Amino acid sequence: MFRYTLVSDDSNSTNNFLPSRSLRTYNSPYRPSTTRLPVQLVASEMALDIFQQVFSFAMLADLVNDRRGTLKELQQDFQKQLTPYIHNMDGWRLAWGPTVWKFKPDEIACLANSWYIVYHPNAQFEDGSVHPTYVIAIAGTPLKCDDVLRKEDNAVDTAVNFNAWVIGGIKHEPVTIPSKNVFPGIPYFAEGTAYATYNLLNTASSEDAISPGNTIVDFLNSLDRSPSTRFIITGHSLGGCLTTSVALTLVTARVFHPDGNTLAYPIAGPSAGNVEWADLFAEYFPPRKFPGARSYQGWNLNLVNNLDVVPQIWCQIKDVSPQQWLGRIPAVYGTPVVDDVWRCVVKYATSALCSGVVYKPVPSQYFDPPAPKSIPTTVEEYVKEALTQHCVSYLNELQITAAQVGIGPKGGAMSKYPVVGGLQRAIDNPEDHQEEYDNIKDTPEARSFRTQLA
Repeated sequence: MFRYTLVSDDSNSTNNFLPSRSLRTYNSPYRPSTTRLPVQLVASEMALDIFQQVFSFAMLADLVNDRRGTLKELQQDFQKQLTPYIHNMDGWRLAWGPTVWKFKPDEIACLANSWYIVYHPNAQFEDGSVHPTYVIAIAGTPLKCDDVLRKEDNAVDTAVNFNAWVIGGIKHEPVTIPSKNVFPGIPYFAEGTAYATYNLLNTASSEDAISPGNTIVDFLNSLDRSPSTRFIITGHSLGGCLTTSVALTLVTARVFHPDGNTLAYPIAGPSAGNVEWADLFAEYFPPRKFPGARSYQGWNLNLVNNLDVVPQIWCQIKDVSPQQWLGRIPAVYGTPVVDDVWRCVVKYATSALCSGVVYKPVPSQYFDPPAPKSIPTTVEEYVKEALTQHCVSYLNELQITAAQVGIGPKGGAMSKYPVVGGLQRAIDNPEDHQEEYDNIKDTPEARSFRTQLA
C-alpha cells in the first residue's frame, strides 16, 4: 500500500504530501485513481509503469519553480524538497544534482532552469526487460520569471546553426544567425532553446549536491556503463522542448551512442527547431511504441494533449504540421475566437517568421481529453482552460495525482507558460498588448500568417 501523509497545515504549500511508504514501481494492469487530491489525508494503492515513473520525475523537476531566492537558497530548497520524493520511489536514487541556474545568482528572484539525474539499477521496461537506467529530468518554465519567457521560451526570432555549434564544441556558447544568412537544408534551433541547452549541459552541480562540481556531461562521461544501460531524458512544457534539444545534442556530440539505449520522453513541449532539425531528431530518435500501448506509452514522441496550446507553438506554416501549428490555437476550444487570443498568436507567428526558419514539431503521440464544458468568451476564461489542459489533463491521462509530484493548490499562479504567459499580458497590460499588435500587424510576416487563417 502506498500512502500519502499530510505534513503541513499550510494549504498554500506546494508540498503538502509526502509518501510515507515506498511506491511500488513495476508493470501492472492496475492503474491509480485519477482523482485530484484535496489537502487532507488520502491513501491509495498504485503501481506505476516505466512511463509513469519517468513522467513523475519530469513533473518533480518543477518543485521549486514558484519559489524566490538567491541561487544558493533555491539550490538548497530544491534538494530539500526533491530528496524525500526520490527516496520513496522504490529502487531509484538521486545520482547527480539537483542543480539550479538563474540569470542573476545573487538577486532574490525565481530560478530560470532546474534539472537532476536519478538512477535505478534494475528498471523494468514495457517489454519486460530490465536495465540499469538513468533519467535526466528538466524543469519547465518557472512561474514568476519574465526573463525566462523573454530569453528562453519566446526567443524564436533568431536561430542557431545546430551542426556548427556541435562541431565547434558544446562547451562554447551558441552563435545566432541573422535571417539573411539562414540557408535551406541545415538544421537550426531557436536562440532561446540553444542557450538554455548550453546552460543545462555546462553548469556544474553545487558543492552541496550529488556529484559536486561536475556538469551532466562530466558525470555521464565518467560512468562505467554496461552495454544494457539506458538513458532517458524527460521534461514538461519548456522542459519538453529542452528534452529534445538536450537529447539530440548529447547523441550528436557523442556523449551518448545512437544505439537505441538513449530515449527521449518529452511532454507538452513546444517546437525547438526547424524542419531539418525535427527530421534530424527523428533520425536519431525513431519513435518506439509497442502494439496496444496506451496514449502515453511511447518513447521518442512528444506527448501531446490535443487541447493543449503549448505544443502548438512554434510551427508557423500549416502545411508543415496541420495538427500542431500556431494557427490551431485561437479556435482550439471552439468559436467564436477571442480577439486577444488571436492577436497574441499573430504576434508569436510574426516573431517566429522573422527567424528565417520554418519551425516543425518532433513526432508526437496524442490523446484527447474531455471537451471543455463551455467555449471561452474572454481571454481570462481562455487562460483558465489553457492551464487546465497544459497541466491537469496530463496528470489525469497518466493517472498520476497532483500530490504525488509535489503540486499543491496553486490557484492561478501557473500563468507563466509561453502562450499562456503572452495571454496573461493581455489581461494585465491590455494597452501594451494592443500596441504591440498594432506595431506588427501590417508587416509581411503578419500578413502571411493571417492569410493561412482565412
